[in-house]
Amino acid sequence: MRAYLRYAVASKTRYDLLFGVDPGIELELDDERLPTRPVYTTLRRAIERCLGAGYALQLDSLDDMTILVFSVAHGNVALADAMNSPLTGPIRISSYVDRVLLR
Repeated sequence: MRAYLRYAVASKTRYDLLFGVDPGIELELDDERLPTRPVYTTLRRAIERCLGAGYALQLDSLDDMTILVFSVAHGNVALADAMNSPLTGPIRISSYVDRVLLR
């Protein structure tokens, strides 16, 4: 997640392009063409390994936990960009993600 956040902040234009979807295309949640699919899949596998190593999840479902962590990271990147404030910068975003992951 730290690498994801560093990339989002350092390569804003590329990061934005990763999440661009043609509004004329209808996609289902399990569609492999979803721009977020590779990030979601990688993150889910990482959380699954954490669970296998004995870490407790804040949510009961592996998918719910994956969505929570992804939402915290992506949402904070979007807020930092929209607000252009030091209060929502990369260090603060990383701190939020750490709190979600570490409890």
